[in-house]
Amino acid sequence: MNVMRVTEFDSADAAIDRSLFQLLEHFSTFCLIECRRQSVIQIPSECPVLVLNNLDLARDPETILGSVIAQSRPQDVLIVVDHQPDNWLLASAGLRPVVHLVLGSSDHLHHKLSKHQPDVPATASITTALACLEHARAA
Repeated sequence: MNVMRVTEFDSADAAIDRSLFQLLEHFSTFCLIECRRQSVIQIPSECPVLVLNNLDLARDPETILGSVIAQSRPQDVLIVVDHQPDNWLLASAGLRPVVHLVLGSSDHLHHKLSKHQPDVPATASITTALACLEHARAA
């Protein structure tokens, strides 16, 4: 499974939401699941690109990630959308994103975004993030 992490620094900003949708426009098919206040989610059987929106605001994000990992196929793409620059959820689940797309503040790219996964490249560019994802998918 290829994982892309997206951090929205100001989720109240409509421009940030538009940027997320610009990213999703590059996929012909995707499933967007809202995780805010959820303990479990229902994953569609045919879902080549799964987007977990607001995973860090879920009631039980570890269980949600566990169910996604158990049901994923190697060619699947998982996009995790969160709001915390140093989110430990992916690292604790043993998932390493191929890229970390930061929406809403390029200033945060100058800081170490994740002490849990410092080797994950970070970018504010959707084009660069998609190129990293395509490179990983081709490998």
